[in-house]
Amino acid sequence: MKNYYSISEHVFTGGREEFAYKLRISKRAKNVQLQVTQQGEVQLVLPHSLRTFNHSSFIHSKYDWILKHTRLKQNNKFLYLGQPIAVESNYDLFAKKISYNFDSPVLCINIPSTLNHSLIHLFNNWLHIRALDYITRRCIELSQRHFLIPEKIVIRRQKTRWGSCSGNRALSFNFKLMMLRIDIIDYVIVHELCHLKELNHSSNFWHLVEEILPDYKQLRKELKQSAI
Repeated sequence: MKNYYSISEHVFTGGREEFAYKLRISKRAKNVQLQVTQQGEVQLVLPHSLRTFNHSSFIHSKYDWILKHTRLKQNNKFLYLGQPIAVESNYDLFAKKISYNFDSPVLCINIPSTLNHSLIHLFNNWLHIRALDYITRRCIELSQRHFLIPEKIVIRRQKTRWGSCSGNRALSFNFKLMMLRIDIIDYVIVHELCHLKELNHSSNFWHLVEEILPDYKQLRKELKQSAI
């Protein structure tokens, strides 16, 4: 509330379908902002300098856009590091690019009006961004700690594998690992690091994994129960 001078509710009745919208007069906004939240709520934010702006006429001019984006709302379940999170999308008429703001347990995605990507597509893009940072950094930490140094670390959008190790010592990891718990992510990383020394699944390989992760069998079992 403190960022707004006033908040009022209105109903638009000038089209095939009527809908409610909130008008917010903002202390901080510099431009007119029109948004449709994931819950289908329409919000029009005006800078204080435009508080006399004809908002009813503006809403009328954007009627088709509003109707289209209120119908794009979705109801999916999302996981991040093993925990369910809520994902909310705001269709912003004036946004230039997609932006993400994660404040656990809610991920807010601000979407330009010209894009019609599904929520799962946008969520996967965010997961990939997080994976590039977290998995790469964690793999380097574990590789240095256990003296198993790969030549390359790659984050991929694999459909059937959580991770892989090539003969040229390149490790690949699935970005969807970010949906799993941290200890399970560690198991996948350790598994692929151990392949740098044993490029097989022999008893020597599993012994090496167990030296690093004594409880790997339970983690491996849980990983098998997770769908990609």
